[in-house]
Amino acid sequence: MINFGIFMNKNILSHRRTLLPYLANKIKAKNYLEVGVKGGKTFLPIKVRKKYAVDPDFRIKSPYKRQQIFKYPFNMLAQYFACTSDDFFTNHAPSLFEKNTLELVFLDGLHTYDQTYQDIENTLSYLSEKGLIVVHDCSPQSASSAFPANSIDEVKKINPPGFDGLWSGDVWKVIPRLKLEHPELTVLVIDHDSGIGIISKSNIFTQDKISNKSNYSVQDIHNWSYDDMVKNKVNLLNIISDQQLLKTCQLF
Repeated sequence: MINFGIFMNKNILSHRRTLLPYLANKIKAKNYLEVGVKGGKTFLPIKVRKKYAVDPDFRIKSPYKRQQIFKYPFNMLAQYFACTSDDFFTNHAPSLFEKNTLELVFLDGLHTYDQTYQDIENTLSYLSEKGLIVVHDCSPQSASSAFPANSIDEVKKINPPGFDGLWSGDVWKVIPRLKLEHPELTVLVIDHDSGIGIISKSNIFTQDKISNKSNYSVQDIHNWSYDDMVKNKVNLLNIISDQQLLKTCQLF
């Protein structure tokens, strides 16, 4: 007999736009923060009553926004902050989250190692003990997509060999950095959709917690290239197979 539950969950794992709504419902999230919203295609479909959107250049089209409000009226209450993530965490987060700790956060902002790690550190200050941080672009699929730069416009100008317009940057480096500096966290990567990282303060596995054993330094991480990562990808990024995740993770 076909196990349709497992088949459904495999589909959930395949993309951030299926995974995030599922997680929001699974953990019964009461608040949601997204950094790097762009057109709102990830942000607006998520059914959480208190939602916070951060992007210095929103590109949400009015017809789409109206459509999503019709589907989920609480989208009318969503708060939008047209600023950088640093500005948001400095000037807005302290008052917003003083009493309401964050339960689900999606980080998909500037695709650089330094900024993404800073966003994670800032988020951890407000994350509840049962909360989750989801990070996009943690497992780039090619050297060109992992090209380190300050913006996608910079990458387009340089046009590295094999570049096809998809850019993850060096966000992947945040995973080994977290393993090194935050061994108390549960950190894993689902190897779909350019790599979907999940970070939790608690152990979300029914069996032993994933090991954060590391034998490298912050300077090593800074110096690593895409090729260095590929040589030891599964261990460095704590990549969990779909089968193992569905079998041992309490979220599924």
